Amino acid sequence: SIPNSFKSAFRSLCLGILSLVLCVVLPIWFNVYDGGKPDASFAFRCTFYVAWNINDGSIHLSGLSYNGNDKDGNPKFDKIQCVNMYEVETCTSPREGIMYWNCMTVEWLRNYVFNRIKSKNSKDQTIPTMLTNLVSAFWHGFYPIYYPTFFFLAFISEIGKDIYRKKEMFSFIPYPISSILSNFLILFSLNYLASGMALVDMGKAFSYYQGLYFTGHIGLLVGF
Repeated sequence: SIPNSFKSAFRSLCLGILSLVLCVVLPIWFNVYDGGKPDASFAFRCTFYVAWNINDGSIHLSGLSYNGNDKDGNPKFDKIQCVNMYEVETCTSPREGIMYWNCMTVEWLRNYVFNRIKSKNSKDQTIPTMLTNLVSAFWHGFYPIYYPTFFFLAFISEIGKDIYRKKEMFSFIPYPISSILSNFLILFSLNYLASGMALVDMGKAFSYYQGLYFTGHIGLLVGF
């Protein structure tokens, strides 16, 4: 039987309302090109959190997202989930940030695209990751800026994997500082790419990146 899901549904509703308040209270854009307002800040992400959290609440209330109990015996309602705000905003790896954002779409892409084209005999999954991201760009729409954005997003994912494999090299950094630094660099990189995507227009996005001397793209290419 499915346990009472009101508590979980109410929590998601509260997160949705909180996100809505933050959208109104926080400054959520800045002009960088001829009146354009590219933005991928926390406040802008809250516009997505509003819809996704309220949607999650309705799914929890129906009981469809029930996923058994955790180790303490408490019911889990995460079988169907759009987003996990806390995990996205506190992520310490690109994988975490992507996995908990638009979760069901990520799940579909992993099961029906990535897992079907990945190499079973090699640890290097760069090409499958890039192809999966291009499918994701196609899923988002036909605006040209989407495709380079998702292409370079694959670079962030692969660089994150390389750093994780060589994490011993960074063991001299104390744990709290390393977590904060990782979170900052990941969100900064994602914000950089997504801000150009938010402009939608390729010309405006190009001028935006040009104003920043393409530092993010160059950094990703060098890191890769």
